[in-house]
Amino acid sequence: MKLRLQSGNSVDFPRSPKDVTLAQYIKYHNEVQPTMPKEVIEYGALVEQHTELNEEFFKYFEKTGTTSIAELMEVIDSGQAKNNVKRFVPPLLYKWRELVERMEVIGITTVNDPLWLSKNWHPYQLRTVQCFFPDIQEDLTVDELNYLFGKSTAACLQPKEVDYKQLYYHEGVTYTLPDKLMRNSTLIEFAEAAQYESALKQATGGDANGLLKMCAVLLRPLEIKEYSEELFESNVKAFETLPLQVAYEVGFFLTWLSAKYALSLNRSMLAQAVAEMQN
Repeated sequence: MKLRLQSGNSVDFPRSPKDVTLAQYIKYHNEVQPTMPKEVIEYGALVEQHTELNEEFFKYFEKTGTTSIAELMEVIDSGQAKNNVKRFVPPLLYKWRELVERMEVIGITTVNDPLWLSKNWHPYQLRTVQCFFPDIQEDLTVDELNYLFGKSTAACLQPKEVDYKQLYYHEGVTYTLPDKLMRNSTLIEFAEAAQYESALKQATGGDANGLLKMCAVLLRPLEIKEYSEELFESNVKAFETLPLQVAYEVGFFLTWLSAKYALSLNRSMLAQAVAEMQN
């Protein structure tokens, strides 16, 4: 399904991480996201705090037999609150009011202000969209821009459930993940495991380049059995067009591999310690 633009052109928008390349995601993550308007970042942080506060209120709803913050306020104002409710709820309510007021102020000065939208938000949306549609210029309508922005950013999100495959076919080459973890570890294998760990930390630490490096370390053509710097550099180049979905699947595998590696190492150390104690 394509979106037909008012200009007469049609664009096929991304629907999932399968439709986004690593190069596109890295550009979006490293070059565009840091330019997000500060008001949006602040509002997002406030929303997160607001959600956490609401979770805190739930346990006091149960204690007081209330179902909303308004009802909880009535209990506090009536003087009928007891014990922990009387002690802990008023500070939470004060913080809640501050958050709501701040969110309302940001809303008035941003999303409800056409001038702010045109100078700050729409240009950011366009920069995002152009990561995935480099040929699109500034001839989009606001509705078209909002639609493509929403589809593009949603396609970059990691699916709730991620599995992995053993084999991946990309640009005429079949790549494979390691079929088992090292059992009799050598120095070379330990160095290789360190590469896995380094790539995992980059990926989970918010470095989009870490996803590319992670895939470059782990995936190998079927005919190549051993890791090498030459293979890594070759993979980095080839995997710029790798679907983001594959990176998420490889990341899932790497998390499992890292946990299993650590568990195997701990068991080995424990067994050695027991043996030494028995001697």
